[in-house]
Amino acid sequence: MKIAYLIIAHTDVAQFNRLINALYVENVTDFYIHIDQKVDDTPFKSTVKNRRNIYFTTKRAFMQWAGYSMCKCQRYLLEEMLTKRIEYDRIICLSGLDYPIASNEEIIGFFSNQNNQKEYIAGQNQKELIAPEWIHQKIEVYHFFRDLRIQNRKVRRIFSGAARTIMTLLPFRKKRYIVVNGKQEDVYAGSCWWGITYPCACYVYDKMKNEKAYENYFKYSFAPDEMMIQTIVFNSPFAKHAILIDKKEEENNLEAMAPLSYFVYRGAIKIWSTEEDYRTLVNSGKLFCRKIVSNQSETVISLIDTHRNEKK
Repeated sequence: MKIAYLIIAHTDVAQFNRLINALYVENVTDFYIHIDQKVDDTPFKSTVKNRRNIYFTTKRAFMQWAGYSMCKCQRYLLEEMLTKRIEYDRIICLSGLDYPIASNEEIIGFFSNQNNQKEYIAGQNQKELIAPEWIHQKIEVYHFFRDLRIQNRKVRRIFSGAARTIMTLLPFRKKRYIVVNGKQEDVYAGSCWWGITYPCACYVYDKMKNEKAYENYFKYSFAPDEMMIQTIVFNSPFAKHAILIDKKEEENNLEAMAPLSYFVYRGAIKIWSTEEDYRTLVNSGKLFCRKIVSNQSETVISLIDTHRNEKK
């Protein structure tokens, strides 16, 4: 079993280091890291300098929340991984603020015992939904200025917010499908935390890099990192091995969209911190959780580490 972890990080070096240490298994796990171009990557590299098989992307995106820069980050990670020409059994995408709930033995066993063709990526067909406001804003309205290379959030929000308001008032709308080489493809949405096979990763990277129709569509969407890869997968031969979310479900249930990771989103990602949170996590049935933050999640981390050691 060979696992490649693709990790997206921008903050909390201590937690980043703790995540790497928790998942590290000699000759089994390799790590591919993308650090937001806005921050200094030196502390991240220094904290893992004594570890083998850790690769930082040579390309870095100037990441902006809900912007197309997040898709660039995903592409850079896949590109870095594919340059090594190692046919991993599983490629898993995580945030630097994630943490494993299951032990490494359980994680390896889970993927070893499952259908090796199964794609742990979920998607919901957006064309079939009765459009609530969130779909209207996320997909149909054009979003400009989300990837402005401006660090000041207030200034960036002024530009992107004003553009969104104007585009909402104007009659221009994007379709809930893309035309790729003359063929209509429905748009799918899910979570940007997934675990796919090597052939699927190769296919996704090729489409992200070479099919400009995807970029042209998603670069003006809200949170395209939750849609671009899903749309590629669910319009491909890999769709039959992926996890289709009920098309009649109208709620924007992001938690249900993440097959491997447990999190709670109610306007913001919940930070896990208490003993009660720990019980919720170990009973979730998921392999990973987010969000773990240094100096806030120490109780949860201690309990999870004890739990993981017992499962070795």
